Amino acid sequence: MPRESGPQGGISQINKEKPADNSLVVLTYEASHYPVEYPVIFEPLSPEAKSIIASVQDYQTAFLGGSSLSTDMIGGLSQQTTISPNPENIQKAKENLWQNLQKIDSGLSAQQFSDTEFYHAVALFLPKYLAKFGILARPNFVAHTLNSSDNFNISELAVGLFQIEKMEQNYTEQWGKKLLRHILYLQGPAIVDGKPVNDDNGLPLAFALFGKVFLYEKKIQNDFDASINTIARLKLEIAEHEPGAVQILERNLGESSSSEEQWSKSVEIATVKIIKKIKKDPEYKDHKEYYIAHETGHLVDNMVFDIEKALPTKITSSKSEHEVDEENRRIHNEIDAIISALRYAPHRGLSLLDFVSSLKPEAILQNGPIYPKAKRWIMDQMAIIISGDPNLYGIQLKDKSRTSVGKEPQIISQLDVFLDQPQIFEDLCTKIRNLHINLLTSPNNRDDKNNFPEQEPASILHRIGKPAAVAAITGVALVLEALRRRKRDVAKEEFERRKNERKQNKSKK
Repeated sequence: MPRESGPQGGISQINKEKPADNSLVVLTYEASHYPVEYPVIFEPLSPEAKSIIASVQDYQTAFLGGSSLSTDMIGGLSQQTTISPNPENIQKAKENLWQNLQKIDSGLSAQQFSDTEFYHAVALFLPKYLAKFGILARPNFVAHTLNSSDNFNISELAVGLFQIEKMEQNYTEQWGKKLLRHILYLQGPAIVDGKPVNDDNGLPLAFALFGKVFLYEKKIQNDFDASINTIARLKLEIAEHEPGAVQILERNLGESSSSEEQWSKSVEIATVKIIKKIKKDPEYKDHKEYYIAHETGHLVDNMVFDIEKALPTKITSSKSEHEVDEENRRIHNEIDAIISALRYAPHRGLSLLDFVSSLKPEAILQNGPIYPKAKRWIMDQMAIIISGDPNLYGIQLKDKSRTSVGKEPQIISQLDVFLDQPQIFEDLCTKIRNLHINLLTSPNNRDDKNNFPEQEPASILHRIGKPAAVAAITGVALVLEALRRRKRDVAKEEFERRKNERKQNKSKK
């Protein structure tokens, strides 16, 4: 196989003497954008394919030590710092996999083994080869450190192997871009001779890869069930305090002093108001379409700009430097996709409910930094635009002389207005997306986009990160504490009233 065009800026320099670094991230980005075609009817696994898969497993075992990848890793960073791989075993496993790949591809057979050629074959050739058998080969950079060291001890390519159940095709349009969209449904880990070749711990609910949208409905269904249960529970909580649930929360917001507390209370208000306005409970198809709209946003982004050019990977051997760089890139990567879900998902109430749930200050601790920070940046831009003409958006703002609550929490608490103004909201989404794309693509903004303060965006990852979607609803503690506290106070007051009545009745006797 003639070698595919390789990533620039680091891959060609990989060799045994070179310290382990994150150069392979560049290759995984390239691979994630490289189109892979899947047939309508899959071939049964051949003996050669089984041998290839076994070699992949041996290679990964050599550096993972039997541990699996997890979804909370940033850029494939392994937290298994106690693993001490043997470099000779890794090299032997790589050469064995290479030899098996050479047997099935004439182009590779003419190539001499090198780390560079090996990584290209795994990232670019292997996914294409296994596609005909209905197997997704999902490459990912993985690295780990030893003990308390900040420098990478090992950096390699992990490959998750998953069975494809079926594929759907449809024409769609987002942000003025028309595309034939391929949606592939995953059954779970690939099965060879009746046994799964890996687990599904690192498999997101949905992701965009190879120009396709992949869905893992097992996890999406579980996420939907949890979300519906949460919404139902919140409805009951709200109903217990009607009429006046919103008023209780608004009064509580007005008494808040810190900005963090104001944000938290404004999210609770928005949650209650959105839930009250939802006329029709979300159905599973609404939930699934949310994910599809999100991932389609990634596909459209790939048509508009090259993220690796916009935010080049910083090649480093430092785990901490890599984490900062990758987080920044991933946040930027998710911003437009989140806006796409807000704009194009069919159930606007579901979209807004998910969006506001990630705005609580504690969301970062509960769900990781990527999606909460991306949504916080979107909210910041939304607040700036709305503050310029609040009447246009149906938002009422009080100045500092009338309230101590900041403008942004005030706006958050009124986001439910967009359920009644779909066109205005869609225009707002368009403005924010255009702003972000300009930020990424304009040479004049390069310094700004590479040095974001914490409240600003940060990021871009391969299209394999999981969307927070409604998982945020179930994971975030939408406790509506003010309502619960009010319920406890009322119960206490009622208890005291009845106790006093009993005392009075006894004294009369």
